[in-house]
Amino acid sequence: MATILSFLSGRQITNSNGTPQSGALLYHYQAGTTTNLTVYSNQAGTTPHAQPVVCDSGGFVPLIYVSDASDWKVLIQTSAAVTLQTYDNLPAAEVEASASSFASP
Repeated sequence: MATILSFLSGRQITNSNGTPQSGALLYHYQAGTTTNLTVYSNQAGTTPHAQPVVCDSGGFVPLIYVSDASDWKVLIQTSAAVTLQTYDNLPAAEVEASASSFASP
């Protein structure tokens, strides 16, 4: 299994007014379903995140690595479980050979 860094990693979750969402919740599912999808806190894919992944007090998303095994969906909610955004049918991670072999400076 290969993993790739989620597009949400390191981003700040805000509401429609731009207010950072302390403790925002990110639920990860298989695309088109509510079947939990395991995401990881390390690139090796050996340390799973708890479901949901919880943002810090500034609303920043921790590092999240997703597997290349299936398409996925993420549901973003406030700490009070109010839905802010849903992204569905995100394509499975594609790990490019070139990404692992950068040229020396």
